[in-house]
Amino acid sequence: MAAEKFRTGVRRGLKRAVYGSWQSAVEAVGRNPGSVLAWQLGTDRQYAIASTGLLSIAAGDDDQLDWRHVAWHRIERGSFDADSNTLRWKAYLESPAGSRPDPSWSATEDGALSLLEPGRLPVVFRDRVSASIAIQRFIPLELDGSQIRPRMIEPITRKTDRRRGVIISGRRDLSATAAAIEWRVSLPAGVGWDTPGISELAAEAATGLRAAYDPDG
Repeated sequence: MAAEKFRTGVRRGLKRAVYGSWQSAVEAVGRNPGSVLAWQLGTDRQYAIASTGLLSIAAGDDDQLDWRHVAWHRIERGSFDADSNTLRWKAYLESPAGSRPDPSWSATEDGALSLLEPGRLPVVFRDRVSASIAIQRFIPLELDGSQIRPRMIEPITRKTDRRRGVIISGRRDLSATAAAIEWRVSLPAGVGWDTPGISELAAEAATGLRAAYDPDG
């Protein structure tokens, strides 16, 4: 007997049993996923469900799926390769905003998924990550003798990755009600924590932005 599937809407073609398994899995971890916005199959028979609050990936047989969930605000950056239909993402390391990540930590939520067909998943992925950003600013380095200070606070632009500085992001958990802002630091390409002044700038910038935009956080 063929598995019953949804016939309309964004869940069209998704097996009802798989949807039920996903609902049970998110309830078990105490998340509020919201509505399903897109879903797709991976080349390795994985399921990917993008909801308002979470990206969920499952592997295994349909009657015994093993789900893992990544909240959108935990994703630092992602990309979609249209040639290979591969969606990739990198999660933040578990380090307090403004502090240098411990090299022993790993971002276990990093991932990649090769899709049979992309559908709307890459678009929803991008939109949901953007929706979790409450504020994001680039703060460049300015050298003045031995003094290094933020010159100004700038919105992110295409030129950001070619400059030295830090990116401070205030992110909200879209799978939680009235979630507090979580503050994160990212480094542009070509900038490392060993770059002179970066650690100091990150600490000062994170503290300053948090005080300005989230004083009660």
